[in-house]
Amino acid sequence: NSTSTTFSQNVGPSYFNDKVVFVYFGHFGWGTCGARFEQLNTIHNQLIDNGILNIQLIGISKDIFFNNFSAWTDNSDVPITCDGDNNPTWNAWDVTNRDLFVLNQNLEIEYTVNMTSTNNYNVEEIYSIIEALALGSQELQTGDGNGDGLVNVLDVVMTVQYVLGNIDVSEQQFDAIDMNQDNTVNVLDIVSLVAIILES
Repeated sequence: NSTSTTFSQNVGPSYFNDKVVFVYFGHFGWGTCGARFEQLNTIHNQLIDNGILNIQLIGISKDIFFNNFSAWTDNSDVPITCDGDNNPTWNAWDVTNRDLFVLNQNLEIEYTVNMTSTNNYNVEEIYSIIEALALGSQELQTGDGNGDGLVNVLDVVMTVQYVLGNIDVSEQQFDAIDMNQDNTVNVLDIVSLVAIILES
């Protein structure tokens, strides 16, 4: 994907150390595969928009579909790749078309589902699984709502977005941005967060 930060690099799940990686296997150019990848790309973008940054989507197609990737790259900046000759990655993972694997930060498979039929999977469930894995493995320090290990302006932006009702946050994120621990996140927490950032 020429708009990805990993364009022209050899990437795979191990490239994204300490992230929750969701790997989708599908065929470039097939309408249903592209539609499922678009759903996963939407999940990826929603998680990022909600301040969950330690996640990564990767799309892998078979080598014979190399020239038909626009359905996967339009409106997306996530890394995609075609497998090598004779599809060694597909064979090593023992996958079928439209399989999704969700790996934890240790690159262990936590969840897998085939996305061929919409009866087989639930988009909200996939979102929740990835969100729980991304947040569950880390202790968020006070103020670090997006879980990136830093307390900075990105956390302020996320907190403002939550207060305005533009995004939802997990329980762990809520606890991190509830600066005065009064079980409410409001402008007082934003002011406290800004004060901590200005003091550091």
